[in-house]
Amino acid sequence: MDPDPAVSRESEGQRLSAATALLESLQHAESADAFFKGLLHSQIERSEAMHGAVWLAGRSAGESVGLLCEEPARVGQQAAEAWRAPLARQAVAVFLSGARHVERVSEPADRMLQGRAYWGVGLPVPVGQQVAAVVTLVLVGNEQHVLDYARVVAESVASQGLLYGTLKAGTAMQQRYEELCRAWDLIASVNTGFPDPEHMALALVNKAKEFLGVQRVSLGWVRRGKLKLAAISDQDYIDKRTNLSRALVAAMKEADEAERPILFPPPEDDAAAAADGDPAEAAPAHAALADLTDDHAIATYPLRAGDGAVAVIIFERRERQHFSPGERRLQSVACDQLGPPLALGRQNARGVLARCRDGGIALVEKLAGKGHVAAKLIAMAVLALAAGGIFGRWGLKISGSAQLAPAVRRVYAAPFDRAILRETLVLPGQFVKKGEPLFRFEDEELQLSLRETRSKLVAMQKKRDQHFAKQETAERLIAEAQCDQLAAEIHILEHRIRQAVVYATFDGVVLSGDLRQQIGSPFQMGEVLLEVAPLEELLLLVQVDQGDVAYLTVGQKGSFATKAQPNKTIEFTVEKVRPMAEVKDQANVFIVEAQIKNTEGWLRPGMEAAATISAGKDNIAWVFTRKMINWLRMKLFM
Repeated sequence: MDPDPAVSRESEGQRLSAATALLESLQHAESADAFFKGLLHSQIERSEAMHGAVWLAGRSAGESVGLLCEEPARVGQQAAEAWRAPLARQAVAVFLSGARHVERVSEPADRMLQGRAYWGVGLPVPVGQQVAAVVTLVLVGNEQHVLDYARVVAESVASQGLLYGTLKAGTAMQQRYEELCRAWDLIASVNTGFPDPEHMALALVNKAKEFLGVQRVSLGWVRRGKLKLAAISDQDYIDKRTNLSRALVAAMKEADEAERPILFPPPEDDAAAAADGDPAEAAPAHAALADLTDDHAIATYPLRAGDGAVAVIIFERRERQHFSPGERRLQSVACDQLGPPLALGRQNARGVLARCRDGGIALVEKLAGKGHVAAKLIAMAVLALAAGGIFGRWGLKISGSAQLAPAVRRVYAAPFDRAILRETLVLPGQFVKKGEPLFRFEDEELQLSLRETRSKLVAMQKKRDQHFAKQETAERLIAEAQCDQLAAEIHILEHRIRQAVVYATFDGVVLSGDLRQQIGSPFQMGEVLLEVAPLEELLLLVQVDQGDVAYLTVGQKGSFATKAQPNKTIEFTVEKVRPMAEVKDQANVFIVEAQIKNTEGWLRPGMEAAATISAGKDNIAWVFTRKMINWLRMKLFM
């Protein structure tokens, strides 16, 4: 059967009404104790509990829990006192576990032997992140009914506690926000442009009196340990000879020397003031100001900017009560932010010469005064560095990237026309020894031509001999010329056959010439096939920036280290500086050449290195700043 819509709307309205009433009661709870008492009363009214109590965590060292309140709703005071001890133990268990707790309790004395079961239900009340209180109820019924009720009511109590904590946190945040807004409004009023610091100070004290709700605000400037009264609220002119002006200056000096805010009389929660004993002895200037003006609450704050105070401000109120924590917090927030704009305003009002003079005097006072050991040591170190930079001399090192290149290159080419490659025996990067074969050409055709030519030579020699025997002189001479021609051809063929195998003429490394893909291809005479370089001597090419080339000369010493073995440094001597600049990595550089003996044999052509060249000694400051100075000169020239 479907529920009646009217009944559903009525029950929903009741729930909304109950939720609204609950929210209003939570919002109007003035304190946590009032909230806990109201929570207990509402649970007693909404349940059939015989008794209820609220327990708080022990507030002294000897007690674990303390009773806040109780309502013996349906039993007498005697039964309530009898249940107090077991319910207290149950509250302790709930505080320790943070979960609800159900256990059986004894029957009241006036209802014994009725066969009814009494149960104690402990419910945690979380406020924020911890259990703030425990509500204990005494119910009558069977165990399952009590457990079900405990589960439901525990969720309700927990949700009310969390909602109460959220509302209180929101109220506190709103209060803090309003305080910050008032402080920011005061700070914003100071940041408005003023013609001079005096007008800024007068505007500040008048605005502070309005925003912070005090009777009088005074401000004094601090400069190099001296204090000058600058402004008093509601006064356009200050007579510094009056007792009030002198008392205000004395109180400001007292706070400036203490380097902390001074509250007079000190609040009860001020541990430092309580340790000092008599407030009048701890702050005599403030006590004298209070006696002179009949003010009962004075708060003095140094306004700091950087390491020192730029001003001191005094708030005075003629009420007997102390400044509340919220008022002190508002004053502290505002005063923490007022120092920098006041210092900036005073600084902007001074001329350039006055600023330089103040800076120099402050530096001299800091260095000449007592203490400031670190600043003095730093100043001495700076002076020592400056003297060393001016009068000392330092080796000028010209650095640059470098690369090893072969000092000599030997090219092996095709020895005759239409030489067909038969076999290659080496590859680029391979080491070769003197006399080791590098590659071979096809010589079968040459061998056939050699045999044919030799046969022609034998036939021609026989023909020559026949002409000699017949005394045919002309024919004999022709035959002898042909024999010489065939002998020359034989010599050429034999020479080409010997050239068909190319041998290395020295020890070295193959730089280029991978012929594996060209086997069987014909080559013309002089066509380069291999490039081999010796390793006994290499050429170091150092790339030097064009701004440093003027300091280089032939004969200067240097050293370099390769990426292959950066732990080894090799010396060299500059042998040549190429006269023409070259473009490397989009920059103009000059190439410095030096011959390197590869005595250990591990250096290879193409290795990259970092090199430095000693170019004599010069002024230390010039050595380390020459590039920046030259750059500035070029920019100014342009």
